[in-house]
Amino acid sequence: MTQDVTAELFKLKAHIEKSKTEAAKISGQIEQLCQQRASEFGCATDEEATAYIQELEGDVVRLEMEISEGVSTVKSELNW
Repeated sequence: MTQDVTAELFKLKAHIEKSKTEAAKISGQIEQLCQQRASEFGCATDEEATAYIQELEGDVVRLEMEISEGVSTVKSELNW
């Protein structure tokens, strides 16, 4: 019985160590992505990134409307 408990504790220790390694790896990836976000898009925080995304979505809607209006104008001028 003592051997079973000892073996289980060693398994748990190995699992904890593996989890710590994975957490450190993920933390490093998050840090790298935050730096990339800041350098490429000028967004230092999640809030700034969210606002930037909303601004881009607004631009997309505006441009889609301009394209649609342009297509309608061309069709009208060509009697299409």
